[in-house]
Amino acid sequence: MGALRKMFPNFMWLLRDVHLQFKRPVTGDEMTPTDYVKEVVFRKASKEKKETDQEKIGRIILMAFEQVEAFALPSPGDEDVLADIAKKADNIKPKFNEKMDEFIEGILSVLECKRGMTEGSQITGDQLAAMLQHYVKAVNAPGTIPVIKSAWDASVELRRKNILEDMVKKYKNEMTEAINKACFKESEMFPLEERDDDPKKTSLMRIHDAVLKNVDDELKKQLESFGSDRQDSNDKLFFVLNEIIVQRQTNGDITGGELQNYLKENSERSRLYCEKVFKRLLDELRKRLDPMPAGYTEKNLKADVDKLEETYLQQAIGPMKLDVLREKLESSDMTGFFEMCKEMSRLKMEEVEAKRQRDILELKEKENQRKLQEAQEEHAREMKEQANAMEKVKERYQENIEKVQRSQEGDMSNFVKKMEDLKKAGQEEKLEMMQDFNRKLEEQREMSRREMEHQKEVWELKFQHQQELAAQAERQQKMRSRGVWARLWNTEPQ
Repeated sequence: MGALRKMFPNFMWLLRDVHLQFKRPVTGDEMTPTDYVKEVVFRKASKEKKETDQEKIGRIILMAFEQVEAFALPSPGDEDVLADIAKKADNIKPKFNEKMDEFIEGILSVLECKRGMTEGSQITGDQLAAMLQHYVKAVNAPGTIPVIKSAWDASVELRRKNILEDMVKKYKNEMTEAINKACFKESEMFPLEERDDDPKKTSLMRIHDAVLKNVDDELKKQLESFGSDRQDSNDKLFFVLNEIIVQRQTNGDITGGELQNYLKENSERSRLYCEKVFKRLLDELRKRLDPMPAGYTEKNLKADVDKLEETYLQQAIGPMKLDVLREKLESSDMTGFFEMCKEMSRLKMEEVEAKRQRDILELKEKENQRKLQEAQEEHAREMKEQANAMEKVKERYQENIEKVQRSQEGDMSNFVKKMEDLKKAGQEEKLEMMQDFNRKLEEQREMSRREMEHQKEVWELKFQHQQELAAQAERQQKMRSRGVWARLWNTEPQ
């Protein structure tokens, strides 16, 4: 009965329609309603007499309840009021209303949670419902007597289960709220570092530690309702809760629990974010290398890639930053990019070398053109001089022809005159000699004329040959120019 006495509520006996005064039977001193019930109604009148049923009930009540009180209410009114008190509420005696208010105030002042069977424990609504279900089940079973302790244990187990579920929900709700608050920026969910040595920075494990502390504090507060004699069970509940939230291997690695779900979600966000950062930096490098800068070497490429890695590590967030970097650098796309850059660099160097060779050939071509121009100008000058000389030769030849013709005409005139004089003088022999001389002279003149014609032809052939040589030299120079153009641009000049 002692154990039950602790869990039973306070006993309040309401005495209605009281019109008598509470006085001690012997002395007649006034008594309170509580003292009257305990000392007069429940007290056994004499030890010698047998205990009556009323006295037995009183003794059991006093034994079962730690606190027993009584309160007296006077009659609300006369018989008319009592016959229909609801309709005649205005006729209720003021003294009754005063006492009713006093009674309600007294009840409210001592209200407390229903006590459990263990020291300091309390019964919640769900526990009470579980106990009532246990009682109803026992009552409905023939031959079964309700056992309060069994009902209490069942209600405690149910309460523990509900508390555990509530704490897990509390952990998940607070984790989700804290992560969203820390990660949601610019309409996007950013990842978190799992751990950070800087105490000013937010990390996923730092959020977990803070939320778990709140949950442990709340669990400790909730377990106070079970009393102080269930510490082992309370410690076990802490252990079970921590096992649900986080499961670890012997080396400390997290392998399961609710925390593992948040770590996994954060890793997925970290991978997506880091891949986006790497792609943006690589696109910027590709754009800067298109077209490839002059003199860009493999050493420059390595320096740019090192700078890309450094910038990536500064901007990437979360546990997947190193994995993503390694995967990207080892991917076929990145390897192909490196090879493409090296090939482009090699082609660029070849292009630079080809341009240098073209520049050299162009300089040589310009020099050849200059020399050709000078040779053409010299040839033109020589041809002009030769033409001038030929013209002078022609002029001298014409002058000589005219001179000879004039001389011949004069000689012919003198010869004719001498022939006529000889003929008149009858000197036939001399006439024949003169005619013979004239024939020889004509032959010499003819020979001179032919010689001059021959020299003229020689000069003209020589001049024509020189012109042909000049034209041939010009054609050869053009052919050489075509060969240079073909080597430089693989095309013919227009």
